[in-house]
Amino acid sequence: MAERQPKPPKSGIDVKVQDGIIVARYSGDMTLALVQEAANRIRALLPPQGKAKLLYDTRQMLEPGWDLTRWMLNFNRTIEEHLEKAATVAPDMAVKTHAKAAFVGSEMHEFFSDYDEALQWLNS
Repeated sequence: MAERQPKPPKSGIDVKVQDGIIVARYSGDMTLALVQEAANRIRALLPPQGKAKLLYDTRQMLEPGWDLTRWMLNFNRTIEEHLEKAATVAPDMAVKTHAKAAFVGSEMHEFFSDYDEALQWLNS
């Protein structure tokens, strides 16, 4: 009998402010439309003055395609001046590789495997 594969998480995004940090959660298989919707929600939550802290929570996300990684690189360059710090929590090396490529050149972005460690760094 064949072993049943776990069901992949449902695709979706959720962006909100939690304890003063913009948290963008990604789950399942990402599409350009979902990534753009998340970007629009992030942009809407950036303060008109001052700088924000941003956490990308990709723990439930499947590995994205390189086209989405390139799109995120361009998006992040447009909001970088509005950020004090940013962090990505990735579930594995595949997603972390894409995240690092999407934030190449960013001096205020860190990568974590542990959600609580990412929050601690953002709040330090």
